[in-house]
Amino acid sequence: MNEVIDALWSQIEPDVYITREQFARGLEEWEITPIRIGGELAYVTLIRGPELHYTSFGGHRISPGLIRGWLAPLLERYGYATTRTPREELRQQRLNVLIGGRVTEESEFFVHFRLDQKCRS
Repeated sequence: MNEVIDALWSQIEPDVYITREQFARGLEEWEITPIRIGGELAYVTLIRGPELHYTSFGGHRISPGLIRGWLAPLLERYGYATTRTPREELRQQRLNVLIGGRVTEESEFFVHFRLDQKCRS
């Protein structure tokens, strides 16, 4: 799991003011699932309750179909799913809307989304 935490840390380190150890402790309550393609780390999902976050590595793109697959168990279990997207990540926000998410809140740094129904086709 250290490889996964290291990969996640390398993506966020330039933007945060915490140590790697603090970051790792913050992940303790999350279900972290690495997804490999050809033995290489391609994606990681982080789930805590109905909240989902995901990222890709090595040039792999995240498609609406992948996200639908990750969301399906949350929608079945909780009846909804949530995520948040950095304000400057307009492409990611469009993707969240494309799969059926609606904006529930906006803060200085994030746009929060909620999906209450089945994902759009």
